[in-house]
Amino acid sequence: MSEIYCENLCITYSQKEILHNLNIKIRKNKITALVGSNGSGKSTLLKTIARIVMPSSGSVYLDGKSIHRYSSQEVAKILAILPQSPEAPQEFTVERLVQYGRFPRQSFFGSLSPKDYKAIDWALEVTDMQDLRKKRLSDLSGGQKQRAWIAMALAQEGEYLFLDEPTTYLDMRHQIEVLNILENLNRTQKKTIVMVVHDINHAAKIADHIIAIKNGRILTEGNTKQILDEKIIEDIFGVKGLIISNRIDNTPLFFPLEVSYV
Repeated sequence: MSEIYCENLCITYSQKEILHNLNIKIRKNKITALVGSNGSGKSTLLKTIARIVMPSSGSVYLDGKSIHRYSSQEVAKILAILPQSPEAPQEFTVERLVQYGRFPRQSFFGSLSPKDYKAIDWALEVTDMQDLRKKRLSDLSGGQKQRAWIAMALAQEGEYLFLDEPTTYLDMRHQIEVLNILENLNRTQKKTIVMVVHDINHAAKIADHIIAIKNGRILTEGNTKQILDEKIIEDIFGVKGLIISNRIDNTPLFFPLEVSYV
């Protein structure tokens, strides 16, 4: 399996430093959650690792070589990224959208092969979208649309799946559906997942490793029990609260109480 890591990564926009000297190794076959307050740099970090943003200095490495030395098609065969609020023509069917995930692997003539159709069927199946494959995007709920986009990313058959706040704008039920799909992909398919997460409890639910970003720097990183600490969360988000225990499996959850002005 390919290895992705960052060394001394810096991003600067209009002379403003967004990310500073980050060193990160993506853990294979694990779910990594990037957390932090708005403007902390977590989405920029995700895009930089995925080769969408060019670093000002430092490098992202794919198998020991700068990721920017690979072609876009080569990278797309290894990782898929699902941005916030992706867009496609609303008259597209789910199946047509998912077919676009095969683009990096299609032949020069662009026709779909039996292998392509098999990958498309698999992506629709694992996202529970088989029965909706002929539905237009305009006829789907928000949760169904997000599952369709995840299916498109999965159709690329990359080793890595990157997602930028995949549960944003979804109601509670659809948030849980999406998180369950991602967790199942990791546990059963060994898919390596890196995602920006808005809700610390969502990160706690499924992530093996959490990286907390603050002001463009890594504040701390670790597993759920290490990160879900009242003082650490106050440092990350500026919110005071209590750590409570999930009575089903005794995993920690954060209950917010008030804004911290320290």
